[in-house]
Amino acid sequence: MGVVTTGKLATALWPGIDAIVGEYERQPELFKMLFQTKRSEKNYEEQLKVYGLGFAQAVPEGQSITYDTFGQADVQRYQHISYATGYIITRNEVKDNLYMNLYEPRSRKMMDSVRMTRNTVAFNVLNNGFTSFTLSDGQPLFSASHPFEGTGGTFSNLFGANVSAELSELALEQIIIQIQDATDGRNMPIQLEAEELWIPTALQFTAERILKSTLQNDTANNAVNAMRSMGMLSKGCKVSRFLSDPNAWFIKTNAPYGLQHFLREEPEYTADSDFDSENLKVKVMYRESFGCTDPRGIYGVLPS
Repeated sequence: MGVVTTGKLATALWPGIDAIVGEYERQPELFKMLFQTKRSEKNYEEQLKVYGLGFAQAVPEGQSITYDTFGQADVQRYQHISYATGYIITRNEVKDNLYMNLYEPRSRKMMDSVRMTRNTVAFNVLNNGFTSFTLSDGQPLFSASHPFEGTGGTFSNLFGANVSAELSELALEQIIIQIQDATDGRNMPIQLEAEELWIPTALQFTAERILKSTLQNDTANNAVNAMRSMGMLSKGCKVSRFLSDPNAWFIKTNAPYGLQHFLREEPEYTADSDFDSENLKVKVMYRESFGCTDPRGIYGVLPS
């Protein structure tokens, strides 16, 4: 068990300290821009995938119609996980520290820990989406073999079904077309649109040149930047420090039940003193879950 004693901050017991260094600006809770957040009042949440009717059929004169059916497919479960951290400060450390006014960041360090943990857990849905993070259909989040819920066959939310590609104007155009050609569980066309590009820090300058150029990027062609002039990626581009692969990139769509975040318990900060030692204990606890229900909500491009 870690305990903050007078030895942990020995210099703070002596006069002459101008500042205590070690505080930095932190990234905001980026996951709130990527995931749809809902409150939960249960131990876990489930979202049911359904499929509707297929295409209408021609009916020969005098013949009976062909009846279709609709129904349910698999169920995506969100099992909430508890997270906690904290620290213990001895009575002497509190009494003898001469710079408590300079060390208000004690509590902020806990808040930073929570914020960075939540971002990391959330973005690991994408980081592990090509391999170990699987959905209720048995496939990784990014797969060329997601089954249609109501018919045979499969669909892909991977670039080009299963192709590596560096971030480029051509690759962006191709995956946007792929998204616009998406179909539902009965393989019928839907109005799916590419809304937002999510990239790691290594790709931010490439993305800026591609998306903000007036003319076609990296060519001598006197042609317009089609994505910009057509208003594609209406919500622009977001950069995340928590995307671990420097070459992988992602497109968020307007599918209503894509990346999901269920908040069971808000982060709660509490403090108490031990009666015998008078040590001060400070902790934070919260409970939540992250995942994805409809893989049409996010498309991924394999690292090249």
